[in-house]
Amino acid sequence: MTNRAVQAIPVHDQTRLRSDLRQVQLLLESGLPVVAEDRLYPGTPVKITGGSLEGLQGILPKGPATSVSSSR
Repeated sequence: MTNRAVQAIPVHDQTRLRSDLRQVQLLLESGLPVVAEDRLYPGTPVKITGGSLEGLQGILPKGPATSVSSSR
């Protein structure tokens, strides 16, 4: 492993990419636990409607569905 990029991927909507990456950054920096949520499926639109991450939204990707839970 060289720890170097192998291929660049063209980004057609850079504004959306920046927004999506910012939301992921906020989630990771929050320190909140991310747990599996069985009732959500890939392709499901989601929006956090309360708590410290209120307003974050997106579409669940392929793979295990997740939601954020917090005791705050």
